[in-house]
Amino acid sequence: MTEALTVSTPVFTTDILSADDFTKKHTPYIEIEELEGAAHVTVKLGYYVAHPNKPGHFFDRIELSCNGAPVAFFSGTPQTVESQFSTVLNVEPGSELVAIAHCNLHGSFAAKTTV
Repeated sequence: MTEALTVSTPVFTTDILSADDFTKKHTPYIEIEELEGAAHVTVKLGYYVAHPNKPGHFFDRIELSCNGAPVAFFSGTPQTVESQFSTVLNVEPGSELVAIAHCNLHGSFAAKTTV
């Protein structure tokens, strides 16, 4: 039997540098590097403040979308040391990327940027 995922409305942080440590450790960081006409995108968690991945408190998934369409997914466990992934996307300049990180204990946190 497949268990449905519980998804909370993500918390978007508009000023991460002024956020508290709780918010910083849960908010994904999106890094974009141009790569021969494409975008090399890396999504990291714990970039601003380290997040403890341990049984009972870890990131169980990260989702990346471009202009509202899903493009990449990362599945984590308590054993995941660094919650991050990279992908190469063929996207137009001006496209909006949104990363949503799901902490199994504290809910969903999101970041967005424009390519």
